[in-house]
Amino acid sequence: MKLRIVLLEVSLLLGIVLSALLLPRNFPLAWFLAIAFSVEVAAHLFYFRANMAAVKPGGYKPGPKAYLAVGLIALYWLLTLLYERR
Repeated sequence: MKLRIVLLEVSLLLGIVLSALLLPRNFPLAWFLAIAFSVEVAAHLFYFRANMAAVKPGGYKPGPKAYLAVGLIALYWLLTLLYERR
């Protein structure tokens, strides 16, 4: 299980670095960081959700910190989009 998590992290970070090298220079850094962070959190949620389905009942369940993180990311995107519309 630890090897899978390490492979997931390495592949995500490699993808972020490669995409940073391929973006044009006029792309806003704040947007890139927000998108990269959101993709990383979403990948972790999908991965842990898949593991939760494979574990016996009463096994791993995401704690309140996971739901708080998703809520904060959603709030950030909502505020960013509302601020851009002004």
